[in-house]
Amino acid sequence: MLLRNKYYIVIYRGKDFLPSSVAATLAERQELTKEIQDVEERVRNREIEAVQPVGDKVPAEAGTLAEFYEAQARWGKEITPDHREKMIEEASRVANARVVKRIQHKLNLVSRPFCF
Repeated sequence: MLLRNKYYIVIYRGKDFLPSSVAATLAERQELTKEIQDVEERVRNREIEAVQPVGDKVPAEAGTLAEFYEAQARWGKEITPDHREKMIEEASRVANARVVKRIQHKLNLVSRPFCF
């Protein structure tokens, strides 16, 4: 997958390189998407300003990245160093188990009797 946003998903299945025509098209689409998002944000801000009373100059943060960060800071789950170490160990155990399972599968394939 090369690119994903709310309008489209670009999946490219090819060699290890990306042709210049595909790269140029992707860059063009990303720029277009950024422009569309900027226009949507300006329209949303204009609508919010139109709804707010004249005396109230507090900018609305509903649905913004700043609101997300504030919520994460206020209610987000704090990860202690001990918990982080446990998560790393668990991830390592799962990865090792996956490798062992893959090796066992290969050994089972090799040890099967070969019949025609």
